Amino acid sequence: MGQTGLHLHVSLEDRQNLNADAIQGELFSNVDTEEIKRGYRGTVASKVAGITYRQLDYWARKQIVEPSITPSHGSGSRRLYSFKDVVILAVSKKLLDAGVNLQNVTAASLQALQRTSKLMDPAAYQTASDWLLQSKSIKLFGMGASGLVASDLCDKLLRIGKNAIFNFNSHVQLSYSATLTKDDTAVFISNTGKTQEILQALEAVQASGCHTIGITHYSKSPLSAGCKLLLYTSSKEVYVRSGAMSSRLAQLMVVDALFTVLASQDYAAIQGTLESSYQICMSHRVDHR
Repeated sequence: MGQTGLHLHVSLEDRQNLNADAIQGELFSNVDTEEIKRGYRGTVASKVAGITYRQLDYWARKQIVEPSITPSHGSGSRRLYSFKDVVILAVSKKLLDAGVNLQNVTAASLQALQRTSKLMDPAAYQTASDWLLQSKSIKLFGMGASGLVASDLCDKLLRIGKNAIFNFNSHVQLSYSATLTKDDTAVFISNTGKTQEILQALEAVQASGCHTIGITHYSKSPLSAGCKLLLYTSSKEVYVRSGAMSSRLAQLMVVDALFTVLASQDYAAIQGTLESSYQICMSHRVDHR
């Protein structure tokens, strides 16, 4: 690949710069002098990201996604992945699942991921995680490409035993928007924050007093004005398919980051459900032993 080639790999120096305002330790309650060394072992990082350890090892050896806390230094050494590393691993898996060559990610997509990474506020993700963990039910809302992201988040929440609901039909979304209570959380996903169906559902849940989380572009919009908590994305919006791809990848990065915080917050409690869902899906692989 020449000098102008684009790929997903971010150098360790650059990735530390992206983390300058979002130190991993701030996501957790235990703070000590060894905080900078805290991270995810390879086995944990691979399970949270939804990939095999073999894939994780391959990406590290090929310098596609490297652990930024402690890289491997040969046989017997232990890799340590940061919060951002795990998010990048999960997004990388989605790119592969979509048939995208990691060595040929478009400039717009790469820029969207980098900009969204800079907007990640640990306090906001921690609050969102607390709300989701404490909620009796979680209702998700999204249309079009954002609906695909809402479905992905719903699947992740079901993996850890949460009572989550999503349906692609806008009328069904409106129906369950009327059933929310103050003990529930509603998650609205829209890149522009101006999608009519989403705004109608947001208006419908306001009287319930439930928690409302918006995953949307970093700009003023009716959605950002109406939600109690915002998790921002940043992607250049153009009205062609490549624009939707960039915004969707940015949204998926936010979803993966949120799920990583959820899994990290009480990993001992949800480890069993993660392992069970991982194993039952692995049993359907043709090469499973």
